Amino acid sequence: AMTRANDVLVGEWTIEALPRVLDVIAHTRLGRDVDELVRQRLVAGVRAGCASGALPMDVIALICQTCCAMVTRRRGRGHRGDKGGEVSDDADDESDEDEDGNADAGTRDGTRAWIDVLEMVSETTAKTRASAGRATRRAGRLNATFASSLIDAYMNKPSTGAICTALVLLTSIVGAGDESTSSRVVQAVIHVANAATEADISNFIDASEDEDVRCLVSVLVSSKDPLTVASINLLRVITSFRREVYTSVVGGLLQQMPSRTNAIEALEQIMQREQLTTEEKSKISEHIQNAVRCIPELSHTMGKVASSRVLRILAPLATMNAVNELIEKDEISSVVSGLGLVKEMLKCGLNVSQGMQALHRVLISADEHTPVQQTVFEIIASSLQDGVSIDASVLEKAESKAIERSTESLNMIRSLLTDGQWSYGLDESICCSVASALNLICALSTEQASTPNARVIREGVETICVLRETLKKTMEQQNGAFEVEVDNDSVADDAENCPSVLLPLAPLRLMVETVLDAILSHSEQFKHILDDIQLGLAGSCSWESWIITLLLDTHLKLSQLQPKQDCVSVLSVSGCSSLLVLAVEFGDTEWSLEQRFHVMTLCGEVLKTHFSSEDERCTLLLDSCASQCLDTLHEHWFAFNNGKLRSDVLSVKGTMMSLQTLQSVCWVAISRSTKASLEKSPALESIQSLISNALNDKVLERGVKSVVAFAKPHLKRNSVINAGRASTKSPISSMVALLISSLHHQVQQTYSLDEPLESWDSVISECLVLLDILLPMTAFELNENELVENAVLMLENVVIQFRELPAQVICEITRSVLKFHEQRSSLPDCLKTASRMLKIAMRYTLDTLPSFPQQLITLMIAVNDIVLRLTKQGNGVDLYSMRDAFVSLTSVLVKISSILMRDVYEKQSVCDGVANFLTLVNSAMYQSIEAASELCLAQNTAANIDGQRIDAALVLAGARLHHSTAKMIELFPLTELQKLELQRCEFMTVCAGVFTNLRALQLTLAHDAPLDCSLVAIANALALDDITKYSENLRRLGESVQTVTGSRATAGSVPNSNASSRENSSSKPRKRVRNPYLDAVIAQEGGRQDEYDDMADFIVCKPGRNYRDVLGLT
Repeated sequence: AMTRANDVLVGEWTIEALPRVLDVIAHTRLGRDVDELVRQRLVAGVRAGCASGALPMDVIALICQTCCAMVTRRRGRGHRGDKGGEVSDDADDESDEDEDGNADAGTRDGTRAWIDVLEMVSETTAKTRASAGRATRRAGRLNATFASSLIDAYMNKPSTGAICTALVLLTSIVGAGDESTSSRVVQAVIHVANAATEADISNFIDASEDEDVRCLVSVLVSSKDPLTVASINLLRVITSFRREVYTSVVGGLLQQMPSRTNAIEALEQIMQREQLTTEEKSKISEHIQNAVRCIPELSHTMGKVASSRVLRILAPLATMNAVNELIEKDEISSVVSGLGLVKEMLKCGLNVSQGMQALHRVLISADEHTPVQQTVFEIIASSLQDGVSIDASVLEKAESKAIERSTESLNMIRSLLTDGQWSYGLDESICCSVASALNLICALSTEQASTPNARVIREGVETICVLRETLKKTMEQQNGAFEVEVDNDSVADDAENCPSVLLPLAPLRLMVETVLDAILSHSEQFKHILDDIQLGLAGSCSWESWIITLLLDTHLKLSQLQPKQDCVSVLSVSGCSSLLVLAVEFGDTEWSLEQRFHVMTLCGEVLKTHFSSEDERCTLLLDSCASQCLDTLHEHWFAFNNGKLRSDVLSVKGTMMSLQTLQSVCWVAISRSTKASLEKSPALESIQSLISNALNDKVLERGVKSVVAFAKPHLKRNSVINAGRASTKSPISSMVALLISSLHHQVQQTYSLDEPLESWDSVISECLVLLDILLPMTAFELNENELVENAVLMLENVVIQFRELPAQVICEITRSVLKFHEQRSSLPDCLKTASRMLKIAMRYTLDTLPSFPQQLITLMIAVNDIVLRLTKQGNGVDLYSMRDAFVSLTSVLVKISSILMRDVYEKQSVCDGVANFLTLVNSAMYQSIEAASELCLAQNTAANIDGQRIDAALVLAGARLHHSTAKMIELFPLTELQKLELQRCEFMTVCAGVFTNLRALQLTLAHDAPLDCSLVAIANALALDDITKYSENLRRLGESVQTVTGSRATAGSVPNSNASSRENSSSKPRKRVRNPYLDAVIAQEGGRQDEYDDMADFIVCKPGRNYRDVLGLT
């Protein structure tokens, strides 16, 4: 039988005989050589047969099924190394181990090899890829272990095939296998899909059945992870290729709007291309209805800007029945939300007559000062400005109410301001009410103002003049200065210098915004209305310049009273554009720096609130605002030009405000861009265009050259210049390099002085926020990963090099570096980086308890989030890779513990910082217990020696952590440390088992197979309680079992081992000559014992003296 099978496999294969060959392959045990030969012949035959068209699809399907069967057969089995080229019957009682006893390695290699065959066969044509997908789906349903085998292979070794092929194979087994396997498959699908290009998705859709496409969409939409730019673009591309999944995507995202990060951005980009049909709306009507009901809650939790975006999304989907359901509720928030939907519907030209009826009903029943009436006024004013026709009866009723409301409110406000009674007589609802009424009257007066309307507008401007005089007089009494005249270059006082008595006046900024926007948009018409109001007008100053400066200055003062209030700006895009043009034209001669900075801030707010990719005015404002911000950075930020240090307050403030506005501009360009370009992400295209238009290539080159020269100091000058020129094709990466190099130059200049200049530290925080917005987008620029990684390395060097930086700055830089690695690195590597950065931040920022900066607590929470993701079941991370990362974290926690306990001598309460530290300690102790539990059962084989070394390192690090946290039990309430104390007790119990097992192995295997040096080290450490040195140098100790050529020593052959030079050496560990002083020095400074051996004979120690106390280590 073996001879016949061997003849079939080695002989000639014909298409007619191929089913017989495949049957032999599936039911015969293959040796290594034959297995490899069979795989090569299958791939070559499929490629040749498909190229000639001679290979039928049913044979290809049979080949794919055979590959799946071999994947399943390889699970739990390995190749026999002594079989050579022979084949054998498929007997279950045969040993599956190779000659080294390493069954797992053979199993993984064999499984991966047959998956490679399946991938190569499937990549021949679109039809073969589809056939492979059907075969994997069939195998997943027939055999419960197939899905587990496939996902194990993908997790243990990355696929070498195309991304579309991996998507086809993985989506076909979603839902197969047990719950853990299914979860791992879903995570793998998300990971592969996020790396897919449009071509990959196109190939996937061509090769997949409708069930697989729906499955992929379901996985992406139902995930709880935040939606990244990659996943948003992926959903957009899928819906553009397959209209039938459009409703599933929109419905799922509507359901997740309240809870999933970036779901709103995803809906904006996906729904921009085309709207749902009536039939499609009916399919997801329940999701639409639920989303409409959630609007009031979203407005409360996410803010007014986010809720306005939700309203724009839902307006084309919602029905008037859903709107009326909100309007008829008793809650004001529900009525306002319903009216907001009416406003967006009117903009889209939907349900106009029903919307007018709803406005009329609400207008009649609404109270005067409630937000409901204000919202009605805003809707009518906005509709008039957008050219929407309003029903005459509604317009007449609204105008009469607005005139009545504004006249009464303006008279009352002027009276309160004149009498100085605003502190208790001016209510916020009155301010908002008069602003909305005045907005409607201004909208009605853009063409021809009636006499009552003109009178109200004049009264509004007069009230603003009284308000400005009140602000001026009050602040002069309190601070001694206020005025900002048209030609004054001084800077107004900051918000913290404003008297608290003026705070009730802050809501009046809406009224000022309303008049300012009306004059900016229709200056000629309003000049005719206000020609008799020229109080304090200078002779050389035009009327427009005077009135706009007065309004802008008043608005600036009111904004400084409450700069962080959640107030949606009523300025229009056209008004903001005019204001920005005036800021450039007036310059320093007529407007102060503070006023020009305020214009940029207003532009950022308006873009966030009112940006629409369909409105060309928004795009022009976006580009103009970005150019103005970067021009201001050139002017005021010395580091942006690699210039000399400037310490004036104006430069710091100008740089901060420019960076803040640039943050808004970049955020809008990324999250709100919906240009329908399928070639690449619209967000990527938008931000690239923005940066390229605002900055010239030479400026970007300068930043790139600085980063390249820092990362590769050995490069010649011409190579650095060429690198700078080449990188300008990737503007986002170049912008990141420019910002980081500027930041590095600033810190060099400000902290190289005898007394550091900390006034520029606030610029670091704003720059880091901007970097957090730009860095995720760099992943989509081709061939620029190295540049960005070098730039982040330069940023990290800022923390390492300049230890004088304040705690807040160190933690913020560390957090930004960590966020970058979270997006780019695997979870184990990310935890290693997080451990290293946490160690740096702790070393520089924490002196004594409870001085935990809030930024440091935030950093510890971020590290804990990584730990939770890494230890989450079904994440697909290799066990020993995870434990290797925990070795790094545990060692850092030991250092942190020594810092925490350094100056604490009395009972302490558990502050937030200590609580977060304890969370990390508990996770590290748990992993140490798990590693120790496996070492209790360890055998002296070469099969898993690498894993045992990692376990040994983790146990030793855990022992050090156990020792370093002992003092915490005495200094903190025991009720807060119950979990830690239980784990410490369990850890010592398990360590006793580790010591017993390793000592037994040393005694029983000493002659034939000496125990690995890393395991000898842990046994010695546990016996001598000498855990400090071994854990830090365990890698070096483990390498002592490597041969000179670098190959791993097998059992029974340990080259260069001193264990073979003497009898029973492993059972009697060598006693080192100990010097207490040198031991203390090593504990403090680090290093290896042999580095200090030559000093041991010359340093005489006093018997019984504790030199750790002498060096201050206790």
